Parts: sequence; structure tokens; C-alpha cells
Amino acid sequence: AVDLDVTVGDVRVRAWHRERGGAVASLATADGIVFELSWFPAERWAAELARTAVLPEHVPTGPSAVPALLDLPYGLVDAAAEAEPARRDGLLSALAAQHDIGLDVVPVLAALSTETAGRLRALVADISGKQTTVAGVVSWLLLADGWHALRTHRTEAGDRLEVRRVEAADLATELAPVLAEVRA
Repeated sequence: AVDLDVTVGDVRVRAWHRERGGAVASLATADGIVFELSWFPAERWAAELARTAVLPEHVPTGPSAVPALLDLPYGLVDAAAEAEPARRDGLLSALAAQHDIGLDVVPVLAALSTETAGRLRALVADISGKQTTVAGVVSWLLLADGWHALRTHRTEAGDRLEVRRVEAADLATELAPVLAEVRA
């Protein structure tokens, strides 16, 4: 099962995908009143997932202060997310100074909060009933230049967050490792 929840501005789209035996059923809605129901072969699943992440035409994109690839300490990003809405710029500088990042990270940290115009969350679970349900999550942020995948990972230095620029067509690739883990 893959449950998608996409918010862009004030528009929220939800889609539920269920795969079994080489076929996928999908139910989607943007308003909770009108629903789209579809069935398709599993070979078309990647294209259907990408369709959920395509930005509406009215959503402008432009340059972003967030680089295409960024890897930062998780604690720094988390603290910055709390400090930025409160406009505590001095706190952002103090937090950044505690880490040897190698770039002027304060505008980047601020942009992660101020540029955010939407999010995509995909929840993956085994609902077959044959084993304990295992879930995984894929999260994306919509920044000024488009979608960015958020991936946590652990290093010897601690927990980190990778922020990587992605396209709608990358959603199936992003979900593949999570699907594999759930199916294992």
C-alpha cells in the first residue's frame, strides 16, 4: 500500500494505491467530494506516482537559496525550523557556528522555512496480513525551485538530513527502497 498526501499552497490531494498480483488500484481526491478510481498494470505504477507529484500550472518556480544537494546535521535543521518562524536570525547564526559546514548556511536554513510552499508525504505499508505491517515514509518539500526530497541518515558524527532536488518522475525511484524494505 502507498498512501500519498500532497499539499501545494491551499490545495491538498490524497491518493491511495494498492498493489497485488501485478495490478494496482488507485483512489484519489483533491476535494474529498469528487474521486478518481483507476486500475492499471503494475508496470504503469511509476507513471501514476509521478502524476501525483506534478505541480499545477499556476505554481511558479524560480531560483532557490537551497542548493540542489545539501547534507546537514539533523539537529541544526530541526533547531533552525523552530528559530526561523520566530525571526531569531541571531540564533540561526549561533547554531550554524556550532557546526563546521563549509558554506554560509544561515540563508540556506532560513530558506528551508521561508520558501516552503508545499509538501509531499508517501506512507508505504504491507497490508497483506501475512506478516506484521511495516511502514516507511518518503517526504518531500516544495521549495522555490520545485520538489526536494528529505532523507535522514546516520553517520559517525550523528544524525543528518540530506535535502536533494528531485522531479515528479523521481517519486517511484524514491519509493523503491522503502517498498523493498516493507516487502522484505
